[in-house]
Amino acid sequence: MRIQLIIKYLLLALFLLLPSWGVISAQVNYFFGFEYLLVSFRYSIIFCIIILCLLGGIFSNLRLRNRLAFFILFFYSLYSLLHFVGDTELILLFEGFRHEVLFVLLAFSLLVYGLSRERSDFLPSLDIVGKTILINGFFSALFGIWQYFDISILETLYRSPLEEIGSIRLAIGYRLAGTMFNPINFATFLVLFFLVINYFHERRKVSFIVYYFSLILVTGLVVGSLSRLALMSLFTVLSFIYFYKISVLRLLFFLSLIFPLMFYFFYNLDLETIMSRLETIFVLSTYTENARFEHWIYAISNLEPYQYLWGKGIGASSPDYSVTSVTSALPIENAFVSIFLQYGVFGITILLSVVLRYIYIGCYLSKIDLAKGKFILGFLLLFIVMSLGNDFLRNSPFVLYFWFFYVYVEVNYSIIFNRQRLLKNSTSVAR
Repeated sequence: MRIQLIIKYLLLALFLLLPSWGVISAQVNYFFGFEYLLVSFRYSIIFCIIILCLLGGIFSNLRLRNRLAFFILFFYSLYSLLHFVGDTELILLFEGFRHEVLFVLLAFSLLVYGLSRERSDFLPSLDIVGKTILINGFFSALFGIWQYFDISILETLYRSPLEEIGSIRLAIGYRLAGTMFNPINFATFLVLFFLVINYFHERRKVSFIVYYFSLILVTGLVVGSLSRLALMSLFTVLSFIYFYKISVLRLLFFLSLIFPLMFYFFYNLDLETIMSRLETIFVLSTYTENARFEHWIYAISNLEPYQYLWGKGIGASSPDYSVTSVTSALPIENAFVSIFLQYGVFGITILLSVVLRYIYIGCYLSKIDLAKGKFILGFLLLFIVMSLGNDFLRNSPFVLYFWFFYVYVEVNYSIIFNRQRLLKNSTSVAR
């Protein structure tokens, strides 16, 4: 079997398994009792992809025609690895590597392989990745609805008491979590699910009825997750979808649909507990007096002068309470502040370079394929908004999507750009 097919199938395995990994590992451990072996299997897949890509790139003619993309990820990978030297404990280095740095190395290795071959057939197409998101999103939404009527289904899914399942209980009641283990991941994945529905709808592969039924379903479940940031992300993404190169008639139809829809959810479904949490979404004190905001200020204000440039090292922040409660890691819950804390000004500058490349190439692709470009930009918008209140650069599966889509657009951009240049040169010679 050719190397590119092995890489593609391993990536597909990650896309199928990682979104519902909490449920899969809980069920495997319950029936067979080897959860830790399964955890090792997940990282083994990633290491196999990295090794195959790097070997495939090294033993081929590595053409650096897309030098900027190569050097951005090369320096980010190297810079991250150098931060094993820092002011953090050994366990934090291990946690930071497996949850964050490993995915940067995965992206770099995929980029090396893609640029060396000048082809993208080793990457699953956007349609195939989208279908894996639809599969996971469908089952997660199904169990989210089930949970709304019978909360005990979560105990069966995760084989744990409700008290041990992440962040599903607030003072005002239970939050929907589906198969994503926590409500924030559940709500974010549903917004991504709708982005995929919109992508296929624009390619005329999803009917009008399915499209708007999905919109209603996703909106209801996101509201049921009680995640204010996810609700903001949903409206931000919807606004982007409908304002980005869209006809006036479709925009008016969207507005005529969404306002009655929200009125229905807020006033006719007896969601008083939801309203009590979401009604503060536009109140400034909700954010400035939030514990997360206080953690950001505390972390930044306590940096040493040299740490503003270099950072404290890998693992200086962690979104996992079980880690922060026994180590020096701080619960930052903001991807950009977390990168600044770990890697300093240099690190955040490299990350912002990646984001700017994302935006530039997404706009470029929109001129060639509107549906594809809009999906890439919509995903980036979703990722950025959610990263403002969560460390999504260490949150699986979203960190995988972030780096995969970046490599996907860079490799395809390089191929398209080189073809256009060759065509222009051949035209000039013919004249």
